[in-house]
Amino acid sequence: MKNIEKMHKLMNRKIYVLFGFLFFIFSCNKNNEYYLRSSSDKNTLYKIKDSSNYMVMTEHDNTKNITKSKMFLKENHNYVLKASSGKSYIFFSTNIHKDLIKDDFSLLNDSLTTGNKEKGGYYTEIKSNNKPVLYKYYYDETLRINKIEYKIGNKVFKYE
Repeated sequence: MKNIEKMHKLMNRKIYVLFGFLFFIFSCNKNNEYYLRSSSDKNTLYKIKDSSNYMVMTEHDNTKNITKSKMFLKENHNYVLKASSGKSYIFFSTNIHKDLIKDDFSLLNDSLTTGNKEKGGYYTEIKSNNKPVLYKYYYDETLRINKIEYKIGNKVFKYE
């Protein structure tokens, strides 16, 4: 009888330890990683990894086997991109901010507008002043990106 009680207590401890471990693993996952896909563009995938201090946005093109990543740092409830020149560009914010991007890694003289409001959310708009290219990044008040629209000429690709 004592052996059965000991085995019962041991099993209860193992179950509590297992559930405690699983709870710890799932609650400590501070890196939020999610993907945005398009129904019309099956070759491109956006992977977004969001942490409390930074966000990494990776665009992967399967046809060309090209991967581009940008790391945005969190500063004062904004996500900024540090350029090679040392200047910081605000890319995601709930406040309206306008800037011109002049960097080796982007199209020349792109205009950047953040904090635009639409349907209870926000979006950032990046226009190329030299080419018919427009990006719109839609996000909520916590700066979680939920949709990307890429327009080149008359074609529009939506990633959700």
